[in-house]
Amino acid sequence: MECFVIFVMAWCWLNATDSKPQNVVHNYMNHEKKYQYSWGNNLVNLNSLSPNKKYFYQIQEPDDFYWGYFIAKISFLDINQNLIYFNNNYYACPINSGKENDFKYVSYSECGELAYFSEFKDFENSYHILINLKDKKFKRIKKKSDRSYRLCNFTNDAFKKEDLKLFENYEWMDTPKNKRHKRFFFFFNIWFPKI
Repeated sequence: MECFVIFVMAWCWLNATDSKPQNVVHNYMNHEKKYQYSWGNNLVNLNSLSPNKKYFYQIQEPDDFYWGYFIAKISFLDINQNLIYFNNNYYACPINSGKENDFKYVSYSECGELAYFSEFKDFENSYHILINLKDKKFKRIKKKSDRSYRLCNFTNDAFKKEDLKLFENYEWMDTPKNKRHKRFFFFFNIWFPKI
């Protein structure tokens, strides 16, 4: 019996320490993979990590609001999982056209400190949202038409600050941080990708 106890203690010690050699490339790729999320036969296929790798976003499972118009609750966090933005009264809606293979909910600036998405409550209450992730500020503009914002450069990844002329006459506001539950009944995770 003593030998078994010693074996178990040694096994636990070996598996609890970081003395084993690490594959740096493998760990880096695993780190990147945890920010990816796929849903609905790749209808939603995203990597939520910002280009500077300091911020990410999570969505809840998308919901078909109206004939393939998939909306989802969205929240933005820093890499330490501190909440930056969450508005419980609105949903994110796709910022790309339905002709593309998968839906895209967020685009990041080239530097990774700005994020653009479209916020939606109903067809009368839909907004352009620009978030300064570093300063925890945002700008909101009521949408006039879907066509107008899809032609803008900020719906593409790695947009530049010069592309944001639409937002230049609006003031920065503090980001909303509504209470955000991480888990649902029976401890199921409701935010994706699971971090």
